[in-house]
This record gives sequence, structure tokens and C-alpha cells, in this order.
Amino acid sequence: MAKRILYIQHATAMGGSVLSLLYLIQKLDRDRYTPVIACLGTGGCVPEFYREHGIETLLCPALSIFPHTTGGWFPLHNPRAFFQLAMTLFRFPGSIRATRRLLREIKPDLVHLNSVVLVPSAIGAAREGLPVVWHVREAVVRGHLGLRRFLIRRWLDRIPTEVVFISSEERNRTFRDCKGIYIPNFVDFKRFDRTLDGTACRQELDLAVDDQIVLFLGGLSEIKGIHPFLEAMRIERARNPRIRALIGMGISASSVSWIARLARIVLPLVGSPTTRQRVMAFLERNQMSGYVHLLPFRRDVELLIAASDLLVFPSTAPHFGRPVIEAGAMGKPVVGSRIGGVEELVEDGETGLLVQPGDAAALADALHRVLMDPNEAKRMGTCGHARAYRLYNADVNAEETIAIYDRIFQNPEASRVLDRVPVF
Repeated sequence: MAKRILYIQHATAMGGSVLSLLYLIQKLDRDRYTPVIACLGTGGCVPEFYREHGIETLLCPALSIFPHTTGGWFPLHNPRAFFQLAMTLFRFPGSIRATRRLLREIKPDLVHLNSVVLVPSAIGAAREGLPVVWHVREAVVRGHLGLRRFLIRRWLDRIPTEVVFISSEERNRTFRDCKGIYIPNFVDFKRFDRTLDGTACRQELDLAVDDQIVLFLGGLSEIKGIHPFLEAMRIERARNPRIRALIGMGISASSVSWIARLARIVLPLVGSPTTRQRVMAFLERNQMSGYVHLLPFRRDVELLIAASDLLVFPSTAPHFGRPVIEAGAMGKPVVGSRIGGVEELVEDGETGLLVQPGDAAALADALHRVLMDPNEAKRMGTCGHARAYRLYNADVNAEETIAIYDRIFQNPEASRVLDRVPVF
């Protein structure tokens, strides 16, 4: 009989973790493993996305997270930090109980957590005596006085049967003494095929044949480097009138929430506009709308890559950028930040160029260098493809994760089973 695996997905908006989980599940042998996904939240694009791919998907609004990553944490000077802390502490115990109820209903043989923020669900699964595979896809911030990082290290060491890190840099920097293995994200080379022709996509977007296209797939995210990127585009446009930028916006679940709507009204009144408002004001002030194109969410991102000359990933915080390996698979050079995660993926001078995070002038120079030398850009793209195929091949990397399941079920006595897991 096939073993039942419950995957718990924290993300409520389309992004790298959502896609990475899909690609893993698509590699499962359904005669051996039956996947079920539990999504946090009350609906939206993520559960529908999984259902469209034929995966049983549940909505679990009672589950919550423990935010402590670069993508979901606020410093003390930000008023949202206190709201976040209060909500986290309030929902934490209830989320543990909700996880246990869910597990008793679903009766999985194994729980796979798709993010390090899913601490309440990890505790709930362990208290039900189930083996837990815990994916660490994010960089963990130190937090205030290092308390949160201390706690997550403690939980990772005591709860899961196995921990999977997608970043060797984060593994060595933050979790050096913790158990776990390094399995990087992977890419489907059948979908991200470097022979794809981007001509039709260029025509659809009204881009000329000789336009030089820079693709940014970070949405309007501050940690993905949207602000230095726009400044770099302003600088480079002054010396290269052929340059254009495509910015993939993605789908944000929070953009339609009442909190987000209230923030868009209130924050500008106190001198703290939202990221989107700051971006739109910058584009208007510098008259950039003619060459910076904000694109709605698209599922054919491979065609955007095919239509582009290079991909830019100027992250200002450690981050494993899935678009970087997708661009590599398609033979496109990458300009990124010299920062944890990104510098694992880009070999400086070989598959692309690295610059200091937040340095818009250096970023503009790197874009200029690649775009002005087509032969060098082609060489970098070729090297990037070879490196991606060697390190981020779905057929190889997915099997390494599936092998973890095999080991757990072949030796259930070795799985960590705890009836009582202390919260702190």
C-alpha cells in the first residue's frame, strides 16, 4: 500500500517554495507515495494551483507560522513588529492543536514541512509520533538578541527525523552544528529548455528585435533588490537607450487583504509608503514607464526568460533564487548580488557577474558589461547551462529527497518519535 505523505505549505502567494514543492511531488512514484498538501490560509491561488495539477489539497486556516526569516520579519523600529509578535504568540498554541487534529483526520505516514517557519506544525507532528522531514528553504535572521535563531536551531535539532537545506551557505553559517543534509533546489530541463524561441513573447510584449531585455523575477520585493535595480536601470538607460526591463509581479495573497488595503491608505500618511507605492512614485518621477514594464503573473515564465538577454537577481538579503537556476538552465547569463544564496548559484565571471548588494552603480556597470559583449554573454550562458545541469537537475536532486522517505520507511525505529516536545 502506498505511503501517505502530508506536505504542509506555508506560502499563500506564488513563489519559489510553491513551485519547488510541485516539482518534487511530480517526481513521486504514486504507486509508492500518495501526496496530500495542507495550505495555510483560506484560499487563493496556491491551493488552486496544486489542484490544477491533480494534487489533493486542503485549506487549513488554523495553522500558523513562526516568522523569523529574511522574507517575513520586522526589526523593532517597525511598528508591524509588535503586531507580528502578538499574533505569533496568540496563534502558536492553537496551531499546534490544529496540526494534531489535522493529522488524526488525514492519518499520514510522514509529514514534510515545506518551510522553516512551520514550527507549530513541526511540534504538533512530533507530538503525534510521526516522522518529520523539515525543509529549510530560507535564510534565518538573528532576530532580537539572537533568541529566535537560538530557538529554531533547538527545534531543528530536537524535532525532525531529517532536515533538508537548499543552501550550503545557510547550512554552514547558521546551522553548522545541526543535523541535516544539503539538497539544492532543482529545475525541470524539459520545461526550461534553452532551445525555446522567445520571439513570439517579445512580439506579444511589443518589444523590438534589437531591444536589450533585462528580466527581474523578484516582484516588488525589497529583499529581492527592486530599489537598487530600478536605480541601476535609470543609470544604464542614460548610456544605453536600447535597454528595457521586464519585472514579473507574481500574485500576492496579501494585496487584497483588509490589512494590506488599510496599509496602503495609512502608511503614506505617516511617511512610510508601501513598497509598491515607492516603486510607482520612482518610476513616475524618473519617467521610466516607457522602458520598465511591470508584468502581471504569468505561468509561462520560461518564455519570458527565452525572450530576455539576461536575468538580474540583486537580492539584498541571503536568498536561494530559483529564477537564477532557471535562467542557467536556459543558457542566460545572470547578474546578481555577492550575498549568501545567490553567490552559490552564480560563478562570478563564468556564469554571470556578482556585485555588492545595494550598489546600484555597480549593478548598472555589470548590466552594461554583459549587454555590450554578446559573445561573452553567450559564453556565460553556456557555462551557466552546464553548471545548472550538473548541480540542479530535477531527475537527480528529487531522487535524493525521495531517498530520505525510503530510508525512514525502511527503518521506522530510527525515526525520531517524541510524545512530548517542549515548545521552548
